[in-house]
Amino acid sequence: MSGSRWTIGPEEFRKLFERPDPAQVANIPVRLRLLTQIYGRVADEALAGFGLTLSRYTVLDALSSHPGISGAGLADLTSQTPQSLNGMVASLLDGGLVHRKQAVGRAKLHYLTPQGTAVVNEAQVALTDLHRRTFSAFDSQRIERLVKDLEDLSASFLLERRPGRQK
Repeated sequence: MSGSRWTIGPEEFRKLFERPDPAQVANIPVRLRLLTQIYGRVADEALAGFGLTLSRYTVLDALSSHPGISGAGLADLTSQTPQSLNGMVASLLDGGLVHRKQAVGRAKLHYLTPQGTAVVNEAQVALTDLHRRTFSAFDSQRIERLVKDLEDLSASFLLERRPGRQK
C-alpha cells in the first residue's frame, strides 16, 4: 500500500478480525466496512489524476445515468445527505463538470456538462482497469456468486429497515 493516507498494512487489518464475534458471522459487518474503506482509498488514488474522489465520481456517474435529476433524488441515489451533496455539487459546478437548471419551485435539475461527460468516461476507464487487476483471481462463476450473495445480503438488510416489518 502506497500513499500518505496509508498508515497500516494488510496484517494490521487482519488482526481486526481476531476479535470475539458474538453474532457468529465471521465479523462480516466489520469486514464489509473495512473493505469499503480500503476500496474508497484505492479508488481515490486511481481517480486523483482526474481531480476526482470516489464520492465525486459517484455523483458524476449518477448524473450520466440520470440527467435532469433533482438534488434530493441525487442525494438518495448516491447515499449522501443533502448537505454533503450540496457542497460536492457546488465544487463540481465550479469545476465546470455539472450545470443546473431551475425546475418548478425550489427544485434544481442537475446535468453533466460536456467536460463532465468526458471526465466520467476517462475515470470509468481508470476504474475498469483497477477492477480488472483486483478481480483477476476471480473466475466468472465466483464473481456471479459474490454478486448474488451481496444482492441477497442487501435485500435482507432492506427488509430490516421497513416500518412495521414482521419479527
